[in-house]
Amino acid sequence: MPVTRIATLSRRQVLLNGGLIVAIVVALLAVAKLGFETLSSARAYVGGEGLWSKAQRDAVHHLVRYTYQHDSLLYAGFRATLEVYRGDRDGRLAVLQPDPDWDRVHAGFLQGGNHADDVHGMGVFLRRFRSVPFVAEAIGYWEQGDSLMQRLEAVGARVEGEARAGRLEGAARDTALREIERLAMELSRVEQAFSTTMGSGARWATRWFFGAMVGAAVLLVGLGALVLRGVGQKLRASEEARQVVEGQLRQAQKMEAVGQLTGGIAHDFNNLLTVILSNVRLIEHGLPADAGDLHEDLNELRIAAQRGAEMIKKLLAFSRSGQLSFEPRALERVLPESVQMLRRILPASVRIEAQFDPATPAVRTDPAAVEQMVLNLATNARDAMPGGGSLSLTLAPARITREFVQQRGWGRLGAYAALTVRDTGSGMPPEVMERVFEPFFTTKPPGLGTGLGMAMVYGLMKQHSGYVDVASAPGAGTSVTLYFPAADAAPVDERAAAPAVPHGGGTILVVEDEASLRRAARRLLERQGYEVLEAANGEEGLQLAREHRAEIRLVLSDVVMPRMGGPALHAALEREGIAIPFLFTSGYAGRAMPDGVKLPQGVPLLPKPWDAQELATWVSDAIRRE
Repeated sequence: MPVTRIATLSRRQVLLNGGLIVAIVVALLAVAKLGFETLSSARAYVGGEGLWSKAQRDAVHHLVRYTYQHDSLLYAGFRATLEVYRGDRDGRLAVLQPDPDWDRVHAGFLQGGNHADDVHGMGVFLRRFRSVPFVAEAIGYWEQGDSLMQRLEAVGARVEGEARAGRLEGAARDTALREIERLAMELSRVEQAFSTTMGSGARWATRWFFGAMVGAAVLLVGLGALVLRGVGQKLRASEEARQVVEGQLRQAQKMEAVGQLTGGIAHDFNNLLTVILSNVRLIEHGLPADAGDLHEDLNELRIAAQRGAEMIKKLLAFSRSGQLSFEPRALERVLPESVQMLRRILPASVRIEAQFDPATPAVRTDPAAVEQMVLNLATNARDAMPGGGSLSLTLAPARITREFVQQRGWGRLGAYAALTVRDTGSGMPPEVMERVFEPFFTTKPPGLGTGLGMAMVYGLMKQHSGYVDVASAPGAGTSVTLYFPAADAAPVDERAAAPAVPHGGGTILVVEDEASLRRAARRLLERQGYEVLEAANGEEGLQLAREHRAEIRLVLSDVVMPRMGGPALHAALEREGIAIPFLFTSGYAGRAMPDGVKLPQGVPLLPKPWDAQELATWVSDAIRRE
């Protein structure tokens, strides 16, 4: 993973958690709906039982009165009350069929005197719960009641026939009344049993569904608590990750600010060093040959200024403001200075060992990049050895073979220079090894590490087209090997004699806002045979270029100046058709200028600090390109 991931609540997690809660709520509502429907249907049956009981009592009452009075209206009333039981029976028998006729079910229960809003629920309830013990028992009592009502209907028909025949008197009447009374008593018993069973069932259903609703509610609350706990943990992790990232961002912003500050300081310091180096040459040129001590003093001054320039270059490399200059170099000549630097900055408890094989092939590199990588690795090693230890730097030739590539899964065949930095520190566990090159990843406490050291080493080796191999284990220290591809050219000789300073002629326009630099450049160029025009900014330079356009052979201009900078001056001359060769010079690193200043393509840039030889060489080359 190239960057640190922030632990946040993903949209998918939110949807899943929300969906779970919705599903539980829907399930709870479904259980509640089913419970209310069931209880309502049970209530309807209890109410229907009341209607049925009233109808059977009315039937007995009408039949008894008819037995005494022989009034046809009483017998008609008896027959009308029988319709209630017939309707209930027809609806019940229809709903218990494999494929019920719901119209018949509804009509039967309506005929039984039930409310129109209840008849469908009663049918569904009876069909759904017919196998439940209390419902099955109630159906059994219901069937007993049907049988008794059929017998009552038969007794009524016989009584009606005897009454019409005039035989319903005396003993016949008493016999009929006793039979009706027995049926009434049996109907009352069945009615009581049916009512008790339905009441018990309704109470059971109430308890069952109440328990189900409470259980579902408890489940909802429990799952909701788990979800909220998970959400809380995610939010806390997200907040912690956000704070970590904010800290890393602040650190990165500090580093960026340091880089900008370093670039500004380097610009001014390079200007000072340029003045020093230029005046050293001018003073040296004016001294008599027999001023031995003064010549030595000036030489020491020049060496100190050159070392200052190298320090500025390293500072810019550390702040990532400088640009790398890759040239074939022998690492055994570059590394000793880095080792000396480590001896100065590492604590005395860290023993430094170095072994460089002179047979190591030259590589294309920039000494500042090598020093930066060694510094980063040494800093990590120091932190891994708080009580002291050993740090070794080993340089040796190496080859990446097919077996090497098969074992590691990376690499390009060929010859390499292998620089191994090994420590005897605490080492790294596998989970840290997996993220070792991840930007901003660090195991150090806040404020003690940026997490950029190994990422910068990896990035710099990528610029070298090389590789980084890390081996580590807890308690076994860490070994980092940098594989630099062998160069296809001989290394540059840093100690080669400087070429002769070229002489020239013609007029050069020097545009520089630093008066001391203008003076130094003018005096050095005049000693090389040039005539010099001076301008303190781009506006003055533009006016002089207009007036001396036929004489000026080259414009030597600083980049960043007040009122009008070098690039703006170059553009103004082009717009006016004044074609004069340009040579930029700047104390900023490379061609990356502050405030978004862009250098024209194809115009050379002489970096500061420069000395007399560099100035004359670059000016001569720029004029020859005319």
